[in-house]
Amino acid sequence: MTSDNAQHLPATANGIAPRVSVVIPAHDEERYIGACVASIFASAPPHPCEVIVVDNASTDRTAAIAREAGARVVPEPQKGTNHARQRGLLEATGDLVAFIDADVLLPREWFAAAVAALAAHPEAAAASGPCEYYDLSPFNRWVTGRWNDAAHISGLLTGAQVMGGNVILRRQVFLDAGGFDTSRTFYGDDVDTGKRLHAMGKVLFLPALTTQMSGRRLARRGLLRVGYEYAMAYFSEKIFGKPWKHEHTVIR
Repeated sequence: MTSDNAQHLPATANGIAPRVSVVIPAHDEERYIGACVASIFASAPPHPCEVIVVDNASTDRTAAIAREAGARVVPEPQKGTNHARQRGLLEATGDLVAFIDADVLLPREWFAAAVAALAAHPEAAAASGPCEYYDLSPFNRWVTGRWNDAAHISGLLTGAQVMGGNVILRRQVFLDAGGFDTSRTFYGDDVDTGKRLHAMGKVLFLPALTTQMSGRRLARRGLLRVGYEYAMAYFSEKIFGKPWKHEHTVIR
């Protein structure tokens, strides 16, 4: 069901480009965070933006490198991606808030495509897109490409497909929806976020919003295992409305 809230929140106000806040949850991401922030500032112009790195109990130089790159750093000592994303949502000042992961590189055209998509669809609460893994082998990139195909089909069928590390949403709409469920640690968190957004408006899933991401976690855990775990989490949320698991292995 679409809320009236989304119908009355245009992507621009008085012809002025909306301010975009980009929130990046980060735990011990000193190897990646600098390039991630730099890619945002390269993609953003001419759109006004702020970059918020949520330091999620890091023990390395993540926070210092993020500040050096031009981001605003806020702490969130409670570990967990949704804890960090919720903190970033509450800190954000933009009309639109984008959430990406700390090892993501935004293509130069991402910002323009994301803002244009929400401007063209005032009924939409959010827009998301696929992730390509720049450091996997050609075969593994082909496999993950089929995951993106499945995500695209899910987006067309359900209207609620969200990649947590690649999504832009209307801040007030998502605050009205309650924001992120911080009781969810990993499995099924993106599905739950998609359902919350879909209750407030359309959720677009667009190939034009493809980002580049490190596939190191997939390679270390194994694509077969990760694919199985993601599929089980997806169907557990869709069919039973609850997480498949409550614990996961953290791989840096």
